[in-house]
Amino acid sequence: MERLEQIIIKDFRPIPLSSIVIGEGNVRKTRQRAGLEELKASIEKMGLIHPIIVVEEDSGKFRLIVGQRRYLAFQELGKTEIPAIIIHPVDLTMEKIVSFGENIHRRRLPYDDTIKVCDDLYENTSGEKFERIEKIATTLGISPSTVSKYLSYRLVPEE
Repeated sequence: MERLEQIIIKDFRPIPLSSIVIGEGNVRKTRQRAGLEELKASIEKMGLIHPIIVVEEDSGKFRLIVGQRRYLAFQELGKTEIPAIIIHPVDLTMEKIVSFGENIHRRRLPYDDTIKVCDDLYENTSGEKFERIEKIATTLGISPSTVSKYLSYRLVPEE
C-alpha cells in the first residue's frame, strides 16, 4: 500500500446544512437512520459532542465524509447549521479510510460499563423505583425498559 495522505485541518466552524452533500467516500451506506431518535435526544440534551468532517468543494458545497447520522439528526431537528471540521481535500481512498476509521471505532459501551452507569445513577437518583428509572432513561436518552434491563443485572450474582 502506498503511503497514506496526511489529514490536514483547514478550519473548524458551523456550516449550513443546506450546503452539505454526502460524499462518495462516506462508507455508511446502510442503516443510516438506526438509532437516530436516541441521537436526536442526545443532541437536544447535550448538544453535538463530535463535529462532522467535511471537505469544502470549489462550488461552495461541503462534501460530508464523517458524521452522516449527526447530519441527518440535525436536519430532522430543524437546525440550519452544524459544527464541522473542514479538512483539505484528499483522494477518494483516503476519504473512505477516514470514514471507516471513524465508524469502526464507534462501538457501543460494553454491557458491564453500561450496567455500572445505570446502577450508579439509580443509587444516586431520588424518588420511587419507576420514577428513578424514568429519570435515568431521560438523562441517558434510552427507553425505561432498556434501563430496567440493565438494572436487572444487579440481581445476577458475581462468579
